[in-house]
Amino acid sequence: MQRSAVRRQAAVPTVPRPKTGSRVSRPPGAVWLRAALRYAGRGVHSAHEVEAFLARRGARPEQIDAALATCRGRGLVNDAAAARLWAEHWAGQGWAWAAIETKLDGRGFRVETIRALRAGYPALADDAARAAWVMAKVRGRSAAARQLAAHGFDADTIAATVGDAEDAGG
Repeated sequence: MQRSAVRRQAAVPTVPRPKTGSRVSRPPGAVWLRAALRYAGRGVHSAHEVEAFLARRGARPEQIDAALATCRGRGLVNDAAAARLWAEHWAGQGWAWAAIETKLDGRGFRVETIRALRAGYPALADDAARAAWVMAKVRGRSAAARQLAAHGFDADTIAATVGDAEDAGG
């Protein structure tokens, strides 16, 4: 047994590790720029999200601004497009416009961006049509009312939608 252990040790050559100080020096903002480009390229993100991502990693404000400018220039950060995609996603899940506005605000989109989105895409703010769609998917009036309330619809929209379904069915 000792002979095989000796053979194993002799067969594995030792490779010297590079010293940690021997890295190639980069400009100070290059690391943050690469991180921002990688993060922004992996999904739909607002400028606020990219800024928060870099700030959590210790980037200085001037480095964040430079990285955001580069990301915007390359089309990776576009608040209007990101807000529209998120709003369409949540509308497709049956959320009310008030809940969508809250979610967009929570993601860091500016109030102006949200208002412009509502003005530019009025179908996204059509709660009555979306409530009827949710009502058609859910079985039972009380279950539909609970589902609509959970998705941020106001009491008037819920009453009108459930009442319309009751009138049509009964």
